[in-house]
Amino acid sequence: MKPRIPANILVAIDARRYGTYSRSMRNPYCYNNRLMRNLVASPDRYFKPSGKIRSSRSFHRGLPQYSSHDKLYSENNRQCYALRGQRGEPTLMYTISSDSYPGRWRYESHMTITRSGMTNPNRPETDLRLLLASNSLLEIRNESNGEMIDVIDLKAHDLPSMKFSTLRWDPNQDQVTAVSQKATIDGKKSLWHIVILQICPRVSKSLRVPIREEIFGKDIVNVVLFDGILQVMYRNETVHLYDFEWICETNDIASMFGERILEISDLGTPVFVVKNTTDMLSFGGHPWHYITHSHRLGEYAVCTLDHQKLVSFPINEHDTVCFHPDDSGDIAHFQKDVVTIHKYFYDERKKKPTLKKLHEMRLEMSPRREQEGDMPPRPGRYGTRRAPRRSASWVESHREGLGERYRLADEEGRVLFSDDYENELNLMLLMGTDSGDPQERGMIQIFDNGTRERVRTIMFDRPLAESTEYFVTLDLDVLIVFATRQGSSSCEAQVYRLLHR
Repeated sequence: MKPRIPANILVAIDARRYGTYSRSMRNPYCYNNRLMRNLVASPDRYFKPSGKIRSSRSFHRGLPQYSSHDKLYSENNRQCYALRGQRGEPTLMYTISSDSYPGRWRYESHMTITRSGMTNPNRPETDLRLLLASNSLLEIRNESNGEMIDVIDLKAHDLPSMKFSTLRWDPNQDQVTAVSQKATIDGKKSLWHIVILQICPRVSKSLRVPIREEIFGKDIVNVVLFDGILQVMYRNETVHLYDFEWICETNDIASMFGERILEISDLGTPVFVVKNTTDMLSFGGHPWHYITHSHRLGEYAVCTLDHQKLVSFPINEHDTVCFHPDDSGDIAHFQKDVVTIHKYFYDERKKKPTLKKLHEMRLEMSPRREQEGDMPPRPGRYGTRRAPRRSASWVESHREGLGERYRLADEEGRVLFSDDYENELNLMLLMGTDSGDPQERGMIQIFDNGTRERVRTIMFDRPLAESTEYFVTLDLDVLIVFATRQGSSSCEAQVYRLLHR
């Protein structure tokens, strides 16, 4: 049986100047620039396995999270690994104690934030905060060493068993929102609580917002507060958007039990209503448009703000439609081994908005040597390319066949990627299966986000596992592959590093 391949993964990568691991270097800024050149132009470097980290607990209790620039958290988010040791191997930095939390089951959410006013992460280590929500407690820790700075009790006074499982950082509002699981009071009133936390000059509770059924209705299934907009989803696949600033100005804010509580009695008129969507809305582009996802209609739809449907994509297995993560407003349509990029624009000739296909990015198939008894290629498979065979756990780069695998600049020292104050490394990673390979091994291809040209191909030594969700991320010279089996209590993080041969 073929492995069940998840939807292709497209990740826009930001690589920045970090001081925590490069202080011994005279000029870390130039060091990072050299890494950019090496990814594109140098055939003398390759990704080498540098470590494996396993977690023995399931989702919400042990999924590894790559939530810091150069650190990996696993085992209930309480073991911190540095990704850049002396030999490039993950090194356990510290373990956060959990002895003070009774009970076996904990809901945990985990994130790191940069304090207000920081435009560049290369600042003193004390400016980085680790936020860890465990059941009803929010721990604020020093991200560098894990030391406790403060603890905030998130639960309401009348709901001692309330658990918080979601943290969201809203950089536009300079705040963090914590959302509880659905709770019940006296078996009658079901509700959520949203706790808004300000992060400057210190992390502290700013406002509590109870979401009650008698105001929002019994059919409410989810709620999200982000960038001043309150999104409320209902069971009939309808999403209502409310102006949260108007809600705060219209309703009473009481001070009880040492905190401010917004008691909503009037929601007002929704500023936006969208029907036929199974998920929360995502907005993007210039001018704004949005993407809906409806299981009932069996489609993804891209619409303007006046609900004019620009295009719809049928929902097939593993297909996904989303805004490109580089914040350009482009729309990425994932289909097995191809990603199609679309651009929204206004057609002056037709006098209407439209969606234009820009380009496609396909997984390039590796060659295979035809042998006696080989069956002819199956229809629909892509042609092979002449390129060096890749048989190691991860691919080495050779000059043989270089023109097939790399596009070199006229000068190998040329910096091919964007270079602003944050020193962004503008790349995209696409993950899938090499169907041109007899073993159908998994593969990752790295593309230049500006030119869309492929700059590197990396292959596994085995197929992607069945019923396993994969995620990849690249941070300068460190590549991490997460693999989480569905319904399993184990997950794994493979760490690779760009090194000389």
